[in-house]
Amino acid sequence: MKRLCIFLLVGPLIGFVCALFAGYGVLLATPYILLVLIIFYVAGVVPALLTCLVDHGLSDKLGVFKRAAATSLAGYICVVAALAVYFERMDRDIAAIGIAGAIGGLICSLMSAEKQNGIES
Repeated sequence: MKRLCIFLLVGPLIGFVCALFAGYGVLLATPYILLVLIIFYVAGVVPALLTCLVDHGLSDKLGVFKRAAATSLAGYICVVAALAVYFERMDRDIAAIGIAGAIGGLICSLMSAEKQNGIES
C-alpha cells in the first residue's frame, strides 16, 4: 500500500518537475499553473500505476538497485507508450518526457524500498 501511494502521489509530481527542467519552463509563465499540474497528474497516473506494478513484481526477486534500474526502464517505456497513444509521431519532446518518467520511476522505487532487519532489501 505504501508503494502504491508513493508511486501515485510522488511519481507524477516528479515527472512535472523533470519536465520543467527539460525545457518546459514556459509552463510556469501560464496563469493556469495549477491546471497544468492537474493535467500532469491525470496524464501520469496510468504510467505511474503500471510502473508501480512492475516495481511490486520485482520487489522480492531483485535487490534494491537492480529493481530501481528495472523500474526506471519500465517508467520510460510506460510514459513513451502512453504518449504514443496521444501523438502520431515520436520526436524529441516525447523522449524528454520519457526520461522524466524514468527518473520518477527510479526515485519512487528507491523511496518504496522496505527495510528488513535494519538492512534494505
